[in-house]
Amino acid sequence: MTPSIFHGLVEIGLNPIPIIWDQETRSAESHQVKHSDVTAENYQHIASKWAMQIERANGIALKLFPPFGMFDIDQKNTTHANTWKRWLEIVQNECPDVLKKICIETTRNNGAHIYVKYPNAKHKVTIACNPDGNEVISYYTGGLLSYCYPTPGYNIVHGAMEEIEELTPDEFDKLVSVSAIFNEYEKPITTPTAVINYPNEYEQACLLFDANITDEAFTELLNQITLYEVSEFRYAKKHKFTAFRRKGSEATYSAKVYYKSHRCLLFTTSIPGFPTWADRRSQDDHSWILTPAKIVYYKNQGDWTAAIAEMQAIANAIGIELEPPQITNTRIEDHRLQFPYDIFPDEVSAYIHEMKINPEMLANFFLGAFTTAIGNTAFLWVHSKWIEKPVIFLALAAPAGSVKSGAMNIAFDFIYRHDALRRKEYKLAKAEYESTDTKGKKKPVLRQVLIDDVTMEVLAKILEHNPRGCTVLPDELIGFLNRLNRYAQGDDEQKILSIFNSKSFNVQRIGRDEDLVDDYSLSIIGGIQNDLLSKLSDGDRGSNGFFHRFLIAIPDMGPKQPFQLPNNTHALETRIDELFRWIMSHRDEPDKTMYVMSNDALKMYEQWHNAKNDYYNRTHDNNVKGIIAKYQGYCLRFALIIQCIRDADTRTGIISQASMERAIRLTDYYLANMNKAIRFLAPENPIDKLKEPYKSVYDALPVMFTIGVGTEVAKSFKMKPATFKSWLSTKKELFKSEKRGTWEKLL
Repeated sequence: MTPSIFHGLVEIGLNPIPIIWDQETRSAESHQVKHSDVTAENYQHIASKWAMQIERANGIALKLFPPFGMFDIDQKNTTHANTWKRWLEIVQNECPDVLKKICIETTRNNGAHIYVKYPNAKHKVTIACNPDGNEVISYYTGGLLSYCYPTPGYNIVHGAMEEIEELTPDEFDKLVSVSAIFNEYEKPITTPTAVINYPNEYEQACLLFDANITDEAFTELLNQITLYEVSEFRYAKKHKFTAFRRKGSEATYSAKVYYKSHRCLLFTTSIPGFPTWADRRSQDDHSWILTPAKIVYYKNQGDWTAAIAEMQAIANAIGIELEPPQITNTRIEDHRLQFPYDIFPDEVSAYIHEMKINPEMLANFFLGAFTTAIGNTAFLWVHSKWIEKPVIFLALAAPAGSVKSGAMNIAFDFIYRHDALRRKEYKLAKAEYESTDTKGKKKPVLRQVLIDDVTMEVLAKILEHNPRGCTVLPDELIGFLNRLNRYAQGDDEQKILSIFNSKSFNVQRIGRDEDLVDDYSLSIIGGIQNDLLSKLSDGDRGSNGFFHRFLIAIPDMGPKQPFQLPNNTHALETRIDELFRWIMSHRDEPDKTMYVMSNDALKMYEQWHNAKNDYYNRTHDNNVKGIIAKYQGYCLRFALIIQCIRDADTRTGIISQASMERAIRLTDYYLANMNKAIRFLAPENPIDKLKEPYKSVYDALPVMFTIGVGTEVAKSFKMKPATFKSWLSTKKELFKSEKRGTWEKLL
């Protein structure tokens, strides 16, 4: 292969990889480099190493990243001959101008690749399938690989790569609607549970709205988002939908609407803020199917409060009853124990549920990872004497073997890679610094974000060099906390209390200068085994407000599941990486972003805060008072974190009502979890601390008993006699020996 072909593709922004194609096996013998290691960011660096290898190659594999993509027509999955030629004829008749902007090549299997340039599609999506559900036409992008000319068996038949021009949204929609004509796979849209993913607080109201909305009101909703029925559409007998088209579009149709089940499937990507076919992750993913409630939700830019208000107004107009949601209820109900996944953008929530790991565990660690990424780059101004930074102390409690570390590694993957790159840069800079005259030179420092296990002395140095914020991320949280006071009993834990509010603190060690740490942020996030949860309130930690500062998450683990590989999540991972990259880009800015609450957000927080005050004032339990006070502050931190995630690279400086509403639900989730944990953290008496089978044995024992009776009771709960006798002799707060061989329960 001549180098000019390869370099020509590089010049237009594509990411070609030279390959050696084996004609006999009809496969790539060598990609010159592991193609999974190629990213949009590192391509130029890697490609520079291929200069001497291009002439040996006889083919090219394109690593497709937005804005470039490819419609793949797979002839082997359809019985219809010359599918790509039929596709081309329709395009020539319906949108001939688009042909000037695309490039078409035939493939070795008599299919075709249609290369386009369109920035709004981010990952692979299946558009048309055969009756069995096998792909006939799919759109490839998001880092997927495509073999192309001059690879043997691939030939350009229309246009040229260098002549590809960017499509408009309407032009891209036309190609999608043409491709959708070839779909023969009709999955019924009948099961509400396959589509609905409403927050628990709003589920009943949304279900009633979806079920009872009239066809006229549903049509009006569609018109409001610029969708109108296509009067001239030619329906086949098998069609059960009504074709709708976006206003101003010339596509065959932009959406399929199912009036019987009140569902809308968007095929256009030109209605901002609405999920479409391009967001679908697999044939079984129904999250992009819009219900009437979802249409109102996305129409209100993801603000459930505004969406519910609009649904109520529509319901009043057409005479249906909805139960209004209550977000200020102070009683902790069971549904509060369900993590509110919609605090995250859709791609993060989707990724969490695609992985074969407990989603609640993964969601908690993703909250920690995003908080870490934001760090000390933003703060919430409440008033002149009160600001909140995005700092959290999080303890995720789960039994041994529950893959806590695996979930943590997945959520923090981007930041791990970020730190690895910083360490590499630091080592190179340090080696260069030490190899020359250091006079007048500034000594390099390590710019890191994650800290695994350090003393307060080292921590002070790290924070000094990393003013944009760090997170302590130990494998085992209790191990880190127990090592805090290895030098000065009690002193380090007192500093942790100050760190929670990012207050300045001094670190003084014998023989060393004093380190003053100022203007920093430090979160502490880690896993803990359930039976060690009480360690968070051991000793002074139980009375100085130490454990009140922690968010406790106790996921419902259920039985251990069989081994399963996750679905193909590469496209979602690419989008999540991009989100982390955007958020962390603010670390390079000279100033921090100040956020304030919008008037609606402030009113909502005030209402919720005052409802919690009522509970605070009624209780006589100092632990409950301390927890409520700390979590009222946490709610503001959550609102800031959620808003920063949503703002990504373009910060608004305003906490919206939608972010505050999500923050309130997230705070209530952690309050519910703390309610589960409190009997371990602040038990009323020693019995509350007992774990099984000790609790059951104690309850079953009579007030007075002999060793013989006690061992028989213990055996019934599978406790060995030796274990029971040892327990009797050590638990003096529970048992008293009256006389030889006879014991009394004290509580």
